[in-house]
Amino acid sequence: MLRSNRLGTNAYGASTRLGPLYKPYNADGSINLQPATQQGVDFNQFSPLTGIGNNDIIKAFARRYQFQHNFYGELKILPELKFRTTFGYGWSQNFNSNYTGPNNVFNTNLTTAGANLNQSNNEGWQYTVNNSLEFNKTLGGSHKLQLQALQEIQQNYFQSQRINGQGVPANYIQDYNLNLANTLIAEPNSAGYSKSAVVGYMGRAIYSFDDKYLLTATIRTDGASVLAPGNQWVTYPAVSVGWNIDREDFMKNFTKINALKLRAGYGISSNAGINPFTTLGSLTANFYNFGQGSTVGVNYANGYVLNTSPNPELTWEKTAGLNFGIDFSLFNNRLSGTVEYFNTKTTDILLQRNLPRSNGTNSILTNVGATASNGMEFSLSSINVQTAGGFTWRTDANAFFTREKITALQLGLQRDINNGWFVGQPITAIYDVKKIGIWQSDEATQAAVYGAQPGDIKLEDLTKNNAIGAEDRQIIGDFQPALVAGLTNRIEYKNFDLNVVLFGRFGQTVVVNYLSADGGGAG
Repeated sequence: MLRSNRLGTNAYGASTRLGPLYKPYNADGSINLQPATQQGVDFNQFSPLTGIGNNDIIKAFARRYQFQHNFYGELKILPELKFRTTFGYGWSQNFNSNYTGPNNVFNTNLTTAGANLNQSNNEGWQYTVNNSLEFNKTLGGSHKLQLQALQEIQQNYFQSQRINGQGVPANYIQDYNLNLANTLIAEPNSAGYSKSAVVGYMGRAIYSFDDKYLLTATIRTDGASVLAPGNQWVTYPAVSVGWNIDREDFMKNFTKINALKLRAGYGISSNAGINPFTTLGSLTANFYNFGQGSTVGVNYANGYVLNTSPNPELTWEKTAGLNFGIDFSLFNNRLSGTVEYFNTKTTDILLQRNLPRSNGTNSILTNVGATASNGMEFSLSSINVQTAGGFTWRTDANAFFTREKITALQLGLQRDINNGWFVGQPITAIYDVKKIGIWQSDEATQAAVYGAQPGDIKLEDLTKNNAIGAEDRQIIGDFQPALVAGLTNRIEYKNFDLNVVLFGRFGQTVVVNYLSADGGGAG
């Protein structure tokens, strides 16, 4: 069981959004709960001190029970044939209680009528079953054959409920008895349910000759309940070959090379990582106010509106990948590494596509098109120093170069401005007006043409019409880095160790929401 007493306010988040010049305390020494009242962008921001040791203001409690276990069994049917089964099961239950006392920042009458208690409970479980049959046979001393058959089953379940109590009659009751609240409300959308299952079957053959030449062939079929009937099953292959060059006779004189392997592979993988019932669409409930007053259950009624659009055509997202690689180890295995080239093409990509509000919802999950990507990956590991006295210094370095672009969109479109997708550009491309500097003091007249003044951001007038509008937008960057690299140095001496890690992302555009006007990315 995991248990925590926590306060529902985010002290760190509040401190980043609130200016540093406000007074944290009132004249009587009490906490200034809302120091920035009517003060521009800081208006309605909590004091970071609100939830620290003030249970009469807000109190939150969480309790979690969790069980996780795995079982397996193995049966040797023949010397060359064995069966293995694995069963894993996980269960969890969570209880959360949040009490907001009468003295919180949104209640000014300082009576228990403003005290609220919100409690929720949820339960979830999942299980996985893996059954495998494996056959191993060596023929003539040089030929090795391994055949595998695999079955996988996974099921997930989750259900939740939440209820709100308004008007806790006394502050000392807090979260101890929800039934004492004046009004109990089952809020719209306060309950949830989901259940899904995935089934997979796989066959694999692995052949090697003299441990020099390697061949692996795989065929797999998967089924997912989250997709609509007719699209739930997919079958895809994979094949790979390898050549251990270091085992060839002509390599015997190259004593500094401990291992050298060439490999290549081609395969297709699939993804159906969507929420259950997405293909059916969903409704959401909202309170509707009619008549005079605002009494829940009297002047309010639940209304239902479309929340997500149904899409019975959703199918598997599929990725076909081709790769070539070299693995090596040198100098008595003190230097080893990998160089790999990859080229992938993904079709039927699962993404939310924005819709006009006139459709009833603002987005729909669709298989929108196709992308292609290629790149190189490098990794290098070295043992720089290793002494008999127990001192070791190791270095690991890696670098990943990639380039991605959209190759097709739905309905043959070349661009989808509403979603920011353009054929020939990365799926994470940024489409916006380009910022080209700051208007200077000697550019006041020119800035005024655009309704700006010195000190404002200067935007590129792409159309040269002395106005900035939607037609001036262009591709100005990409959220995806062109290079990801890392360097780790590990120094060990007997029972002591020191790790120094460097990590970098290069060639990407970064949007820093923290620097916006309101701290939330809207300014």
